[in-house]
Amino acid sequence: MMKKFIVLGITLLLPLSEALAAEIGLGVEGEAQFNPYKSYKTDYSLIPYLGYDNKIVYLDGTEAGVYLVNDDKNEL
Repeated sequence: MMKKFIVLGITLLLPLSEALAAEIGLGVEGEAQFNPYKSYKTDYSLIPYLGYDNKIVYLDGTEAGVYLVNDDKNEL
């Protein structure tokens, strides 16, 4: 049984001007894969993180999408 643990997550939020009303996040995501068997080594991996959200489209690490409805009470 292989377990995955997130070992590092650093996010720096840089809000843009009020006219754009967007947020940008930069950082690093990492994980360590531990194996219960002695003959297997632990694998480590790092990937860059980029986050962007302007209330119309978003990018969050490895996910991206479009808001169909996004107002004060609803988000889809």
